[in-house]
Amino acid sequence: MIRAKGAFAFVVLGIFVLAGLAACSQNDNAMPTPAANPPIADVPIPDGMTIDLDHSQSTVVPGSNLRLVNHEYTGSLQQLAVTRFFQQEMPQNGWQYVEETQNPEGITLFFTKGGEDCTITVTHSWFTTKAYVSIAPAGGNSEGADNANAATEPSSQ
Repeated sequence: MIRAKGAFAFVVLGIFVLAGLAACSQNDNAMPTPAANPPIADVPIPDGMTIDLDHSQSTVVPGSNLRLVNHEYTGSLQQLAVTRFFQQEMPQNGWQYVEETQNPEGITLFFTKGGEDCTITVTHSWFTTKAYVSIAPAGGNSEGADNANAATEPSSQ
């Protein structure tokens, strides 16, 4: 009798694990929706990612359109879903796609708008995905797409 109860508990546990894995695999391909009230009005952030204020900074020069942004966002969304989100949402906010580079550290997207460049690097490790968003005057945040290894990640303080 005890053996039957143990086997039953094992089967029930197995069903829950499989159901959980199935739910995860279905959500991997889901496109995230934009979060309400992103910190940067014209840079949408996927719902489910939050800004890490300890590793983020912004500067706006009063009386001008000059802004320097270096933000880090963290969440548990899949790296490719976050990358697809930015590829789709940035042009809807007036940013022109320039190019994408991929390397073992992550995927970097380059955009331009007016006199600004925006670089977004999406990385993933274990259960955490990070998006590093940098905005600078055109030509100021890197030497264009030729310098894909420019500092796009905020420095730890």
